[in-house]
Amino acid sequence: MNHKAQQDLLRTAREQFETAVEFDRENRDEALDDFKFMAGEQWPQAVESARRTNGRPCLTINRLPQFVRQVTGDMKQNRPAIRVRPADDDADDETADVLTGLIRHIEQTSGATRHYTQAGSQSVTCGIGHFRIATRYIDEISDEQELAVEPIRDPLSVYWDPDASQETREDARFCFVTQWYSKDAFEAEWPDAVPTNWETANGDGWSGWIEGERVRVAEYWCKKKRKVWIAEDGQEMTGGEMLKVYKDIGGQVRRREVTEVVQYIMTGDALLEPPTTFPGKRIPIIPVIGEEIPVGDRTVRHGLIRFAKDAQRMYNYSRTAQVEAGALQPRAPYIATRRMIEGYESIWKSSNTANHPILPYNADPDAPGAMPQRIAPPMASQAWSQEIGLAAEDMKATTGIYDAGLGNRSNETSGVAIRQRQMESDTGTYTFIDNLARSIEYAGKLMVEIIPTIYDTDRVIRILGDDDTESTARINATIDPHGDERAYGFDTGKYDVVVDVGPAYQTRRQEAADSMQQFIQSMPQMGAYIADLYVQAQDWPDKDPIKDRIRKLMMQTNPGLLTQDEMPKDMQQQPQQEQQPDPAAMASAQKDMAMAGKYEADAAKARADAEQTQVETAQMMAQMQADMAGIRQLLSALTGPPPDLPPGMMPQQQLPPNPPTEAGFLMPEPGAQQEGF
Repeated sequence: MNHKAQQDLLRTAREQFETAVEFDRENRDEALDDFKFMAGEQWPQAVESARRTNGRPCLTINRLPQFVRQVTGDMKQNRPAIRVRPADDDADDETADVLTGLIRHIEQTSGATRHYTQAGSQSVTCGIGHFRIATRYIDEISDEQELAVEPIRDPLSVYWDPDASQETREDARFCFVTQWYSKDAFEAEWPDAVPTNWETANGDGWSGWIEGERVRVAEYWCKKKRKVWIAEDGQEMTGGEMLKVYKDIGGQVRRREVTEVVQYIMTGDALLEPPTTFPGKRIPIIPVIGEEIPVGDRTVRHGLIRFAKDAQRMYNYSRTAQVEAGALQPRAPYIATRRMIEGYESIWKSSNTANHPILPYNADPDAPGAMPQRIAPPMASQAWSQEIGLAAEDMKATTGIYDAGLGNRSNETSGVAIRQRQMESDTGTYTFIDNLARSIEYAGKLMVEIIPTIYDTDRVIRILGDDDTESTARINATIDPHGDERAYGFDTGKYDVVVDVGPAYQTRRQEAADSMQQFIQSMPQMGAYIADLYVQAQDWPDKDPIKDRIRKLMMQTNPGLLTQDEMPKDMQQQPQQEQQPDPAAMASAQKDMAMAGKYEADAAKARADAEQTQVETAQMMAQMQADMAGIRQLLSALTGPPPDLPPGMMPQQQLPPNPPTEAGFLMPEPGAQQEGF
């Protein structure tokens, strides 16, 4: 940037800064007074000085912080939680869950809960607070960046574009975040900066940038428009030669205007660092607004205590008057003539502070028989007590927080009545919690918008679940080295952000434990079925072993009561091994099963062949028996009965019913059992 362009930029920035300061001057003055009032500066300076000069009490009994803490306590217990969800067909639920877990990790490492609560507390006090989204390197030697949520300690150090109308100020064209530096600190931070003549620096354009030995340094954030060529796939075409080549091959391009967010570090007359372009289209400064009331052309912004300050002043004055009257009770004055105390002035002056055994006096001839007389002391007025009570009630009415909301005893006796009164207090101040949730939602949208630019390398990120359980996810990997593990990418698809406002996980867990305890007391027979869940909801240091032991006993008595995920890990291991066997073991088992199938098939075939052989043999034997019967009949018809034999000779053995076969074996009778068949 040449010298003329730099001077034009500085002139424009100074003009915008002056416009922003003048437009919001009234709100800023009131906000500063709110902070002073919360810090205890509650008496008008002239009144306080006069009372202290005269030795009169000037009490400050600051009751307003308890009202602010009540609202900020609700903010801590009902922490808004960012949740990412898909917004088009190219987005998916798993990537949305990874984005949600990554944002939780960013919030945890940044201490974002404290920064959110600080900004919310500032909005409750003075009507506005701020925090910011920043980028930083993971460590000193790494080129990888990460996001962080950072606080802005002084909410009045931020100056917004007067034309911005949205509560999140996302429509602002520019924004300033300022900080005052001493001369030595400034020169140490920017040693190469050309020193300014501090004595004559309050010239043209420098008003408000130099105060004595201090100089204001500002982060100047502004939005710039530029026209670009966009290809069919949504990519920006950079360089004229690339655009020409793309057109030559028939590519379609369109002309669009895009927004860039640029940051300058400047004083009133110089740029201290080169400008940087912030990813995304939003200025990463997030305001948290209390309440804003449009009044004509201006907007009145206030917090919780703005309209309770008069009641607090009246409370201080009434308590001071009451204490002052009580302090004067033992200091009843005396009535005496000058001659009566002449020569004893020191004794009579200390008569109300010292315990003198004798108070000497002179007889006054002008008042024969008279002596110094004590007059009646001032009496405490009941009017002051009534005024104190009215002032206390006025503070509750103007803030919308009553005794039940503050934890004080009131005329409510039942738990339902107390809860109803607490709900009235929460309802009266819910606008502050809702505005904080809106700002956190805006911060979530900003982070989702710039995460693809910051987390653009192949890396493993840590993500957190709803209950702060940790896990990891791999992003931007071209080749997944773990096989089954998915690598996520954030550059595809659109995602939206919603905010869940409710009790934090720790608070919900405590409420669940109390509710389960009441449930077990009302139904003792159900205690055995939810004992593990009751232990899980506790905050005991060794609750996990206790829970596992209870679940092991439950599996013995009620095996179907627990799901697979609820079983102790050592009992989940075997089923997991059976469900996911080793590939080599699976191949060996499949080979054994194939061999066993082959053996079974061969055995079945052998049994079938044996049965067929038995059938064929039985048929053959039946046929042979029929043939032999025919032969016997034929022989009997041809030969007739056998002749008589001579004496002394043994008769020839008759043929058996079944004559021998050619092989010499006897054939069995039809239907007889024979070994081997």
